[in-house]
Amino acid sequence: MISVIYGTRPEFIKLRPLVVALRDRELPVWLVRVAQHTDLCDGFEHDAYVEIPPPRPGASRLNSIFGLVPAIEAAIAGSDTCVVQGDTATAFAAALAAYNLELRVVHVEAGLRTYDLRNPHPEESYRQCISSLATLHMCPTEDDARNLARERRSGTVHVTGNTVTDNLVALVPELGDEVLITMHRRENLPLLDRWIDAFNRCAAALPQEFTFVCHPNPAVRTAATRLSGLRLSEPLPYDELLERLRKCAYVITDSGGLQEECAWLNKRVVVCRVATERPQTLGTTSFLCERPEDLLGVVEHALRASAELERCPFGDGQVAPRIAKLLEEARREPR
Repeated sequence: MISVIYGTRPEFIKLRPLVVALRDRELPVWLVRVAQHTDLCDGFEHDAYVEIPPPRPGASRLNSIFGLVPAIEAAIAGSDTCVVQGDTATAFAAALAAYNLELRVVHVEAGLRTYDLRNPHPEESYRQCISSLATLHMCPTEDDARNLARERRSGTVHVTGNTVTDNLVALVPELGDEVLITMHRRENLPLLDRWIDAFNRCAAALPQEFTFVCHPNPAVRTAATRLSGLRLSEPLPYDELLERLRKCAYVITDSGGLQEECAWLNKRVVVCRVATERPQTLGTTSFLCERPEDLLGVVEHALRASAELERCPFGDGQVAPRIAKLLEEARREPR
């Protein structure tokens, strides 16, 4: 049995094509949902559900997730393989549970690095820890595979591309007038007032229509009340988000996944972070903005840049079938 574990909306979005590909090969799939995010995309019935208890007052909710390792272990005990995706607390807890059971640990989206444990925090450390436990590393790019080689990680490394591209193959980009803005990273929460001021300056100075897609985080919602000259949107269902991305002018975000989707669509994206673990498109479709005060200048620079991607470096839209084939072959080999 292949257990596929997800706990956040981005994990679900990126694992959805793989679940379809595994089922197409008639491989036995066991879906385990962990309630790290309560608002997930619809589409699959999960076989097991692991609820996160409310943390005690003053305790970290992330640490409460690691208290679920025994529950995850029980949910996957009948498996020979466990698939985790990315860099979340759920992925790390699931990888640890599977490792303790001596299962085959498959890490989808392996090898991404900033080598700065504070950016992104805590995901950079979680991703490195998963690399220590993985049996099979499914890397989006050659750069990611080289990171694992330098670190002398055990296990087998494959360069497969990123499964997110499988969701994008039918999209035909258009150049519209909307600028989509999202912000949710922990590193940016102490800077929210400064970022809001920066968004207001951009909306006042630039001709496009700006939309701030508001994350459910209460701090983000409170800060968003200070927006001026921008439309405010509730979180978008994934299919609607893709349609808006397809038609937008450009994107301002601190999201990792949006950097990949913008690369596929050849859309400019200003990344509001100190570092990115997806450097392959820097200077072409993606542009780092480390400080809120620099945002308008970075946006103007991005709009003047003439470089275009010849192809998306993160995948070719056929990644999930490639990974499914590798998993089928791995399960035939003795452990």
